[in-house]
Amino acid sequence: MRKEIGRNGLCKGLVMGMIALSAGCTGVSSLPKGPSGSASAPSGAGNPGGSSGGASGVGTPGTPGTPGTPGTPGTPGAPTTGVGAVAVNGKVVGLWDNLTPSTTVDPGRVVLRRLNNAEYDNTVRDLLGTMTKASEKYMFPSDEVNELFDTNGQTLVFSDFLFAQVQAAAQGLVDELMARPATDPVRTRVLSCVPSLTTMATCLPAILQPFMTNAFRRPATTDEVAQVVAVATKIATGHMDPTPGLSAALKAVLLSPYFLFRLETSVPAAQTTPTKINDYELATRLSYFLGSTMPDPQLMTAAAAGKLAPAGADYNSQIDRLLADKTRLQAFVDNFAGRWLSLRDSALVAPDDSFAGTFDDNLRLSMAQETGLFFSSLITDKQPLATLVTADFTFVNDRLAKQYGITSPGGATFSKVSLTGNTQRMGYLTQETFLAVTSLSNRTSPVKRGVWILENLLCDGTAAPPPGIPELPALGTGTARQVLATHRQQTFCATCHNLIDPYGLSLENYDAVGLYRTTDKGLAIDASATMVDGTTFSGPIELSNLVAKDPRLTWCIAKQAMTFAVGRSFENPAGRAYLMGMANPLVKANATWPDLLRAVANSDAFRTSRGEGP
Repeated sequence: MRKEIGRNGLCKGLVMGMIALSAGCTGVSSLPKGPSGSASAPSGAGNPGGSSGGASGVGTPGTPGTPGTPGTPGTPGAPTTGVGAVAVNGKVVGLWDNLTPSTTVDPGRVVLRRLNNAEYDNTVRDLLGTMTKASEKYMFPSDEVNELFDTNGQTLVFSDFLFAQVQAAAQGLVDELMARPATDPVRTRVLSCVPSLTTMATCLPAILQPFMTNAFRRPATTDEVAQVVAVATKIATGHMDPTPGLSAALKAVLLSPYFLFRLETSVPAAQTTPTKINDYELATRLSYFLGSTMPDPQLMTAAAAGKLAPAGADYNSQIDRLLADKTRLQAFVDNFAGRWLSLRDSALVAPDDSFAGTFDDNLRLSMAQETGLFFSSLITDKQPLATLVTADFTFVNDRLAKQYGITSPGGATFSKVSLTGNTQRMGYLTQETFLAVTSLSNRTSPVKRGVWILENLLCDGTAAPPPGIPELPALGTGTARQVLATHRQQTFCATCHNLIDPYGLSLENYDAVGLYRTTDKGLAIDASATMVDGTTFSGPIELSNLVAKDPRLTWCIAKQAMTFAVGRSFENPAGRAYLMGMANPLVKANATWPDLLRAVANSDAFRTSRGEGP
């Protein structure tokens, strides 16, 4: 039976040891309530009606108000949140419509938020110097995904099975550290002295005070250190050997809820108004947002000096420093872009045998590297947000250059190449990752491509199809355009497909493995498209420019970044209105990717929290 972790599950007494954790910190017994009042279950990636959750908690759906203000559905005729866009009298009414941009937001209630697998791996790497991916070696269960990401505090449950694997990992990680040579720099960094039975009372505190402070991501108290020293001394005395006691002390820290969870206790449980979290908690949020790991010494020093919570120049200098850290930036790419831009899904691409001559394992590995390098460059080169879809450059090796029909840079290594003047490739929507991941094994899928753009880039989407919708007609000798035209002849199918299909049909020049083509089944490809409102465009370049000019793109990018950073949903009207208020200045300023990340880290949603009330 899995255990759900909530505010009531906060273990107030730090009882060091495996038995203490297994017995004491089980949390609430049911899933927190979602906006509808029913128990919220984890939703799949891209679910437009996902439940609220929280790194600092679960967001409430907003308070009642007058039509058109944040917290209400808006004016009559607007879609219900979670339903998706609808066409009304030749006009698309989507989830962003009928909202008034807002500068206030409910930051969400405090819940225990455990480290996800990637965060655990990176944290033990930085704490213990291990190069082992502990979550893989010790077979942690996969983290559940909510609204694309695995950072949602509400759905990061702590099960009995995970507890058993965490125990095994703690044992193995400490054994690995203790097996290092006495002069190994990683060992000496953690073990600043060598305890003996007679020096346990002095040596162990010298080791544990900094170790526990780093592990807990805030200063360990004298009482907390003393508790662990007392247990470790008793074990060492019983064995007449200091080593078992030292090992037990380190393992106890790795099994502490203060290590396994990102506890935020500075805001009282009864405090229902938004309140700034303290500097150490803010340092933790910032570090896991931009690096998926524990705060480094510079961030901890800034927190100790009280330079973060005021959110001034010192705070922003820390943001810039973290963005310039290559290791942290790679973690951000892996865990944010990896989910949002489907980099992780690229490993699952498996075209059928008909593509044997145009798709291979080399290409499968190369596609994610291209998109990862591309996304990283958007941040390091301070590119405008819309460059995601309008970039006139990319990164290729020989294999990708062949697939794209461009001059090879030479070799298996990746090089940045210009796409200026190229009429076939521009931005993410023409990259192998997107094109292959949104295809079926034997053909393209304009529907999957259209849905992906609507949900992941515009955060709008359409309602889920009702039961009984017939399958698409077999392709036969017709093109995808012809098949979809037949499907749309049924009124209840046309309602959604009129919104989805234009995006996907404009990309039909790319086959299921991303090769550019001009014919399909011997027929010339028609890549023109007409939106519900009459807007016409044709082909990938015009599509990319259309998406770049859509205000929903910036709003959606802000939503994706905030959802990942804060670890809760912003799907309700109040949340979306707040994101519009935050993102609109970015639109006016033609903001860059670093500008966006600074805006997220400086937002009230990121820097404040609240309790549940009495």
